[in-house]
Amino acid sequence: MRIVIPAFTRLLSALCALALVAIGGLIVIEVIANWTGNGFMILPTDWPDQLRTTAWDATIVRNALLVALAVGLVLLMVAFWRRPPLTVDTSEDGMRLERHALETSLRRRLDSLDGVTGSKVRVDKTRVRATVDTTRRLAPESVRDRAIEELTTFCDLHGLRLTPDVSLHTPEAHR
Repeated sequence: MRIVIPAFTRLLSALCALALVAIGGLIVIEVIANWTGNGFMILPTDWPDQLRTTAWDATIVRNALLVALAVGLVLLMVAFWRRPPLTVDTSEDGMRLERHALETSLRRRLDSLDGVTGSKVRVDKTRVRATVDTTRRLAPESVRDRAIEELTTFCDLHGLRLTPDVSLHTPEAHR
């Protein structure tokens, strides 16, 4: 979901922008055409009369309202979708760290630990979630304990009020 939602919001915003540009262009063309006395250029000439005579209970009106309602609900869902914070608070007043840079720094520190073959780090407002991969078959929990210690040390050093939450992936877990 971390990749899908930003891609979806970018696509949706591009489609909405294109629709607004198309509608705006259509309105400009029609206004200029009517202003110069040429009548409607793209829309049918009896279009205003059709709009006045169409009843509210007509099928086309109901379908258009349902489509508008569905598009509006999708736009509201995307607008209110929870996203991770862009910055993380520190213990110093007015000091905040960028979340993405913090995640990258923590991931690199975890990757440098002995026995770690890879890691993924996510930071939210209250905790650091890390998934650590290891190929150790004997005592892989020591890698987890070392990762928790490294995250705690980093958070204390930089004044972050974050609780580490580390999960361990071993070759036995994938079988």
